[in-house]
Amino acid sequence: MKTPVGSGSYCISLSSLELYVLLCYRKTFVILCYFETFVFYILGLYYIRSN
Repeated sequence: MKTPVGSGSYCISLSSLELYVLLCYRKTFVILCYFETFVFYILGLYYIRSN
């Protein structure tokens, strides 16, 4: 895990939050991951077509 200088505590708290989400809201987390991937895929296609 990369930790930028000056934001170590933020990175740790973010990791704890992600772990909490993974453990408690696995289904929701998976849905969000798929949705995010889908959005990036659409944006990528749009970007490629516009060039």
